[in-house]
Amino acid sequence: MNLHPPKEVKDKVEALIKSKLANEIKDSPLRDAMEYAVLVGGKRIRPELIVQTGRMLGADDDLLFEVATGFEMLHSSTLLFDDLPSLDDDDIRRGELTTHKLYSQSTTILAGCSLMFKGMEIISGAKPSVLPSVSNTFGANRCAYGQYMDMQATGTVKTLEYMDEMHIEKTGSLIENSIQLGYLCSDTTQDVIDILDSVGLKSGLLFQIHNDILDVVGYDGRHGEDVKQGKKTTYPGIFGLDKAISKRDSLFKETIQELKGLPKEYDTIKLEDAIEFITYRDY
Repeated sequence: MNLHPPKEVKDKVEALIKSKLANEIKDSPLRDAMEYAVLVGGKRIRPELIVQTGRMLGADDDLLFEVATGFEMLHSSTLLFDDLPSLDDDDIRRGELTTHKLYSQSTTILAGCSLMFKGMEIISGAKPSVLPSVSNTFGANRCAYGQYMDMQATGTVKTLEYMDEMHIEKTGSLIENSIQLGYLCSDTTQDVIDILDSVGLKSGLLFQIHNDILDVVGYDGRHGEDVKQGKKTTYPGIFGLDKAISKRDSLFKETIQELKGLPKEYDTIKLEDAIEFITYRDY
């Protein structure tokens, strides 16, 4: 079972992030906060999905890594905002202090905005045609809207339909868009796009279902956060832990089977491995 993230993409994307921030951003505490937010911890799941999808379809490697680097900066910006006291009010992210606990809240907000603009700049320089897809994913129809739904759900019991929409938009949309960016950086056919769109949607749900399971059973032996916080809008909270695990496992099999339905010319193994890691990681 794939419990460890592949290192090749992770190492290269992190090296690119370090280089771009060091060489293209003024030396200041603001840059320090940006570096801390994007480089401390992180599994680089979304870059892995972008690169492995694009490679499978024959896209240019340099292009894929530029897009993946910009996208990871955008993703990190959402985490900065999510952790702020006015939203989720989290003190720990990836096992370390959240950025606003180490820096000021004002610096954190500016770092989040700066990472977002820098990420867009990198992506626009590499592949301008994908910007509408990226902007829609992070904006008020998807990720930001999902965060709004999450805030409205705090302390309440919502329907399964509400929870699915919330997670698909807040968290799943970034997983889905990562696979989309992989094929948007390549030349492919509509039948392939249709399969990958479905795989992306399901992979986003897998990511969140497993997150919710980890919040109950714990990360690397640590106690689950949602048990402590008493959150109710989780898959184990609605289904119970056993049914949530069963839902995850059946959805994973369905997703991999669908991915294997791509034309035989495409080697899906690396992308399968990335989806397996999303589904069964232990942190």
